[in-house]
Amino acid sequence: MADANGAWTFTPETELADGEHVFTVTATDAAGNISVPSAEFALIVDTIAPANPTLTLISDTNINDDGITSNGEVTVSGLEDGETWEYTVDGETWLDGTGTTFSLDEGVYADGDVQIRQTDVA
Repeated sequence: MADANGAWTFTPETELADGEHVFTVTATDAAGNISVPSAEFALIVDTIAPANPTLTLISDTNINDDGITSNGEVTVSGLEDGETWEYTVDGETWLDGTGTTFSLDEGVYADGDVQIRQTDVA
């Protein structure tokens, strides 16, 4: 449907599947004449969330998975190409992640304080 200024809206009758969809628009006047199609408009539907990344501490206590280390570097794995990621060290304030690591200040962190989330471009 188009308004008097030529701005148009479209609501599909059924939900669009994931993937690329290409649309064009035509106008029909009162006499039934149809315009040439507009330039193509591409839309990508992406309803699939990115995978959950994982965090790993360097173990230097000789006891695997004890969660204790004197090296505050955290390795992030499971990141998908082209996606962005953020992390929090207090469970509230989110910081932009870069590369595949970040550092923790010395201290004790409660369960759930250190988290990561990945966002895809969709």
